[in-house]
Amino acid sequence: MSSGDASQTDASPESGESFIEATVVREEIVSDARVGIVRTGSPFVTDPPIVAIRAGAALQMRREFEAGLWRVTAGSAVLAAGMLVAFGLIALGVFPTGALLIAGLGILMSLLGLTSIYPKWALALLLAHVGIFVSTFWRSLQT
Repeated sequence: MSSGDASQTDASPESGESFIEATVVREEIVSDARVGIVRTGSPFVTDPPIVAIRAGAALQMRREFEAGLWRVTAGSAVLAAGMLVAFGLIALGVFPTGALLIAGLGILMSLLGLTSIYPKWALALLLAHVGIFVSTFWRSLQT
């Protein structure tokens, strides 16, 4: 028995001689591996086209959130809160109960505006509306 001959399997692991077991490989599997059909490498790595598609989808979702309907609505709420401050100050002298309702609506608009791209303006308007609300409420209690 020659040591380089892989076709003979007379040796066993117990005999101490080298034990070589021949495995049969189908030619289709080898040809698939040569053309790249069989996946090689880490099983946890995703294919680059899938990664690119997912990254594009994530950027699109972020773009839609930043310029979507909610952000536009929240930005408009800041503008509405600014106009309500003016109406609330006018109504403070003319119709205090109406100013109380206007200030309450302005507080809601300012809270909605905190999620816009103008949170500092929304916070300033929120404090202005709270001031108008407290002053009209205090004025209503005095009369």
